[in-house]
Amino acid sequence: MIPLRDIIPSRTRPLVTCSLIAMLALVFLYDLGAGPGAGAPRELLGPMPGAPGVLMLASIFRHRDPLLLAVSTLYLWMFGGTVEDRLGHGRFLVFYLLCGTAAALARASADQVSLGAPNGAGAAVSGMMGAYVLLYPKSRVLTLVPVPLGIRLIEVPATFFFGIWAVVQLAVSLGPTPAGPASASTGAVLGGHLAAIATGLAGVGLFQRPERRRVEWWDLQER
Repeated sequence: MIPLRDIIPSRTRPLVTCSLIAMLALVFLYDLGAGPGAGAPRELLGPMPGAPGVLMLASIFRHRDPLLLAVSTLYLWMFGGTVEDRLGHGRFLVFYLLCGTAAALARASADQVSLGAPNGAGAAVSGMMGAYVLLYPKSRVLTLVPVPLGIRLIEVPATFFFGIWAVVQLAVSLGPTPAGPASASTGAVLGGHLAAIATGLAGVGLFQRPERRRVEWWDLQER
């Protein structure tokens, strides 16, 4: 199954979403070039307990695993543009950063032992997805599915892909990496995701632009 995009029509281009995807890739490449053998720069890229608040924002763009980077990029592409269209470019950026900051604060407060910098990019995407579910609980995703005689394009409920997201986050974020064990406890990682989701659910109503509360084509489909 190859998901392509959701079926919600957008009235604007996902400029912020594409910029966030590019930032995730750039930060991951920086991490690869500043690994454990390169010394301190990699550790300064994200927050640690007691670190200045400005460093905490950097963790919103960090991944500790290439699979998580690929999945976050895919989900941002599928769902981020729709949320951005509903909120507007500037509001969406602030909203996304708030979700990531909430996750970073939750993880830093729950994990006071780890010396590594938490990686909160996946949690920030979780917050965005929480907003998406609240806005479009019955949305679907256009998906390519292999069949015996070729490929079919079908619509799959978005909730199916949300379940896949949860499984991947639990399986990869909480497990060891080639460089060693996970840098944060299970409770800290889970708490970060839950904090981001709660922020997304609570904040999306405040950030919505009043003139974009309805999408005519989708509202007709929902009746």
